[in-house]
Amino acid sequence: MVQPEGSVARIKAALDDVLSWPEMVRSPQLAHFLRYIVEAKLEGREAAIKAYSIAVDVFGRPADFDPQADPIVRVQARRLRALLEQYYQDGRMPHGVRIELPVGRYVPRFELTDADEVTPEAIPTAQAPAVAPVATLPSRRFGSGLLIGAFFASALASLAYLFWGQPLPPGLDMPPPRKPVVTVVDFQNLAGEEGKSVVGDVALALVSDLDRFDDIDVAYGSADPKGADPAGPESYVLSGVMRVVDGAVEYGAILTRARDQSVQWSYAVSRPLSEATRPRAVDEVSRGIALVLGSPRGPLHRSARQWLSTHPNFSAVATPYLCRIAFEAYRDTADPDDAQSARRCFASLPAEEQMTPASLATNATLAMDTAVPAKVAEEAVAASRLSDAAVTAAPINSFVWEQTGRVDEMAGDLAKARIAYASAVQLNPASANAIAALGRLLSLGPDWQQGADLADTAIRKTPNPPSWYFAAPALNALRDGDYLQARRYGETLAQSDRTLGAVVVVAAALQSGDTAIVSRYLPQVLDHQPFRANGILPELRRRLSDTNLLTALATGLERAGVPPKALTGPY
Repeated sequence: MVQPEGSVARIKAALDDVLSWPEMVRSPQLAHFLRYIVEAKLEGREAAIKAYSIAVDVFGRPADFDPQADPIVRVQARRLRALLEQYYQDGRMPHGVRIELPVGRYVPRFELTDADEVTPEAIPTAQAPAVAPVATLPSRRFGSGLLIGAFFASALASLAYLFWGQPLPPGLDMPPPRKPVVTVVDFQNLAGEEGKSVVGDVALALVSDLDRFDDIDVAYGSADPKGADPAGPESYVLSGVMRVVDGAVEYGAILTRARDQSVQWSYAVSRPLSEATRPRAVDEVSRGIALVLGSPRGPLHRSARQWLSTHPNFSAVATPYLCRIAFEAYRDTADPDDAQSARRCFASLPAEEQMTPASLATNATLAMDTAVPAKVAEEAVAASRLSDAAVTAAPINSFVWEQTGRVDEMAGDLAKARIAYASAVQLNPASANAIAALGRLLSLGPDWQQGADLADTAIRKTPNPPSWYFAAPALNALRDGDYLQARRYGETLAQSDRTLGAVVVVAAALQSGDTAIVSRYLPQVLDHQPFRANGILPELRRRLSDTNLLTALATGLERAGVPPKALTGPY
């Protein structure tokens, strides 16, 4: 709706005042965002205020921008909304106009008071609230170990009560970890005049990239985030600097734990100044940081994994985040006991939390991974229902698509699995697990060279890559005739994937003449239950679509002494 002329003048004056506020001046992208939407509304172009147009016109996204896949507008709207609230909380409203950005919308709203009520001279001065004096507690020395023990027991019980409202279950000495919160603050620009040509905002890119992970809560703002209390989630601050040294732009990032200000992780990367001026340069730097911080094995989830390793009965205090970490731990080991622990955890969740998209997708994967060979087809039908429901409920969730790909891959539908994995990577290009899963799948088929590049990224750029990441290197070394490397990678892969790992080791060791290795791994191949139930080659065909590689593996196994009957059918 077009505003009356007098109101328009006041709104424009109010806009100019907001844009001249020092906090807004320090955020030129948010200032551009605010001016864009306010002017569009004043001109009667409300219908044009959409995520797509804002992304393209304000943030320089390309014409093929997908608002469903890239949350930049949503993230920036959240920042702008918070900045406007701060502006008005400080008592400013000199023109009797309040500009608001309603939650869930990008069309601004204007609240106007009577023109005579508020004038520039009548701006109220914000008063600091009175601070109550802090009582000084007398220093006391406990007289016995019994009192010390009672004190800590009481503190622990209080902590449990803060967390659940009830005491800790038997066998647990501390509350379980909660989903981490990372607050990204603006990186300090120390580049001076040389850095003026560097394009982009690292902090903004990081908020956008980390926001794609559903097991992390991301905020933008102060370096003193809320939530550092013992009963709250583990909170972190991500800060950094950018400077120019010897013709190169250096980016440094530091992750600090809020409760004790300890440095949990640091990162440094350098780019030639000529590269740093490219439009996507900052996005690449951000993605490198997000590959580490978003990893299930990264520093944000370290305390949760440590807690799980010392509390085997964790399902008694199941939370969605705890179950997710248990599932990720299982994926790293492929240990059946870890799989059952994860399943018990999800089964212990309240009914509504078992029905979330992430829970449905995870249970679908667990069902397929733990299915006995005789019931794989039956489990595939049930698992597909779960994953389909998860995708329907969360069509732009990368984790959900990744688990859907896993279900399709285990069911033998490699074409569908490829689409699902590719969707997961598209929705979250910084998800190491999604990248590695797509790389593994491609390494099993004719596009194995593309798979090699993806696997290399996942292995080199993320912390502690699990053994299943090494499927592509193992198979590709075998293709290239590098049998020593193939055996080494195959032995790593066999820790979590006996179907492929042990077969690669036998084939590579046979070619290199290492009969001792063949003798050690051949019994593992023959004793593998899926092979016994279906035959070795039929089971491999469910995973491999590269006929040349399949033929080479079959020839190697036959030369190693595998009976023809075991190759072609149950034994």
